Amino acid sequence: MQMLMQSQSTIVVSDHIEPNSSPDTIVLSPLEGKTGISIEQIQSLPGILSFAPVKDTHKVVILFPAHTMSLPAQQALLKILEEPPGNSQIVLVTPKPMLLLATIRSRCVLISTQYAGASTQVVDGEKMFREIAKATIGEKIELAEKYGKKDEALAMLEDLLLHLKNEIDQKPNKKLVSQIQLVSTAIHDVSGNVNVRLTLEDLFFKF
Repeated sequence: MQMLMQSQSTIVVSDHIEPNSSPDTIVLSPLEGKTGISIEQIQSLPGILSFAPVKDTHKVVILFPAHTMSLPAQQALLKILEEPPGNSQIVLVTPKPMLLLATIRSRCVLISTQYAGASTQVVDGEKMFREIAKATIGEKIELAEKYGKKDEALAMLEDLLLHLKNEIDQKPNKKLVSQIQLVSTAIHDVSGNVNVRLTLEDLFFKF
C-alpha cells in the first residue's frame, strides 16, 4: 500500500501496512500484550513530531490499527489534529473508519485503498448507494449475496454510511436520516451473530 501525502491528516481504509524504512516514518501500534493504542502513546506524538525531518519533507506517524484507540486516546488525538505540528503527517490506517470519532474523521482525508491479495473488497460508498437505489428486487438479492461475507459486508456498510453522512451534511432531509439509521442498525447486526445475507437483503429492500 502506498501512503498518499496530503496537506492534512489522512484516514486510509485498509487492514495492512507495508514496511517502511524511512527514519522519518514511525508506526504506533498496540504495545505487546495490549489490544489497543493507548492514550500515553498518543500523548507522545507532539514530542515525536517536534523533531525536524531527517530525510523526507515530513515527519510521518502511522497509527495502525487506528480503530483500536481507546476513547481517551481518540480524544487526545483530536486535540493534536486541531493544531497539528508543522512539517508532519498523521496517517490513521484502519479497516473500520466508522469506529473513529466523527470529529476525527471530519478532520481527515479519507482514502479507500486495497493491497494485492486482500480478501476484503473496497467499496465506493456513493457508487454503492446509487447501485442499491436503482436495483430491482432480483438485483438487490444478488448484491446481498455478493457481500455475504461478514468482513466484506461491514466494509461496504461503513463506506455506505460515510457517504450518507457526507450527503446529509450538504442537504439534510428525512429520507437520508432514515437511511443512516437503517445502515447503522445493519452494521450493528452484522457485527453480531446474524445471517449477513438476510440482513443485507432487508436493508436493500428498505432503500
